[in-house]
Amino acid sequence: MYQFREKCYTKDLKEEKIGDSPLRDEGASLNIFSVYPSAGSHDKPSLSAWPSHIVPLGQHVELQCDSHSNYYKFKLYKEHGNPIPQIQGRSFQKKIVLDPVTSEHAGTYRCYGFNLRHTFKISAQSDPVKIIISGIYKKPFLLALQTPLVNLGEKVTLECRSEIMFDTFTLTSHKYGTIKDSLELSAEHHLGGSQANFSIGPVTPDHAGTYKCYGSYNHSPYEWSDPSVPIDIKITGGTQKRLGISKYGMCAKKKLQKDRSLNGNFESRDGKIIADVKYVKTELVRHMICWALL
Repeated sequence: MYQFREKCYTKDLKEEKIGDSPLRDEGASLNIFSVYPSAGSHDKPSLSAWPSHIVPLGQHVELQCDSHSNYYKFKLYKEHGNPIPQIQGRSFQKKIVLDPVTSEHAGTYRCYGFNLRHTFKISAQSDPVKIIISGIYKKPFLLALQTPLVNLGEKVTLECRSEIMFDTFTLTSHKYGTIKDSLELSAEHHLGGSQANFSIGPVTPDHAGTYKCYGSYNHSPYEWSDPSVPIDIKITGGTQKRLGISKYGMCAKKKLQKDRSLNGNFESRDGKIIADVKYVKTELVRHMICWALL
C-alpha cells in the first residue's frame, strides 16, 4: 500500500495539506497538486484609496477593499518592487492604513478576499490602484500663458516648468478638494531645465477648477515632486438658461398642483416643462430644476 499526499496552493502560493489517501498500485508514491479555480469578475472586490491616491511623503493613506460577496478577510499586495512589511502576509478587514508613507510605498496595489470558513476559496483580484508618493523632488512652477479667466469655448495653455530635468509632467485638476482628472506629457528639455505645455479646451463649465502640476522620472513613475502652486481656472461668458426638465417635470407639476400657495409658474413649451425660477421656492429649485452655463 502506498500513500499520496494531496496538496493545494492558495493565492499567495502557500502549500496547504488537504489529507492522505490510500493508493493501491505499484510504483513510487505520487504527489498530486491542485489549484482552486479563481472566481469570476463578478466576485472581484474593489480597492480604493482615501483621501487620495496621491499621498504626500510622510503622510498617510487608507486603502479599503470592498466586496459584495461573502468574504470576511482581505489581503493586500504590491505588484512590483520591494515588499511592504506592514502588509506582507497580513490579512485585514476591509481597511488598512499605511502611515507614514515613504518612497517604498509607491507602486501598484491589488487586493483579494477570502473566507475563513472555506480556507481554499479566494476571490478574483481587484483592479489595480496606483499609489503616488509626492514630495520626493522640488516643486515645479505652473503658469497660465493666457488669463486664467477663460471665455466659454476658448482654449487656455498651462505651462509646467522646472529647473530639474524631469522626464514627465502630470497636470491634475481638482474640484471640491477631489482630483477630477489628470493629464500626462513628456517633458521638453532646454538649458534652463524642463517644461511641458498643457492645452485645455475648448473649455466648458466642467473645466473650471483648481490645477496643479508635478514632475517625475521614467525610472520611478510613482515618485513625484511636490505639487506646484495651484492655479484656479474660471469660465466666463455663459448665460443662465432655463432647461427642460423631462426627468423631474411631471413630479414638479404635481407638486405645484398639490401646493396652490406656491408662487411658481410652470408652462409647456415644445412638450417640455419649463420653470420660471424667480417665483419658485428654493426647496423645489434644489430638487427639481437644472441650471447650466451655455
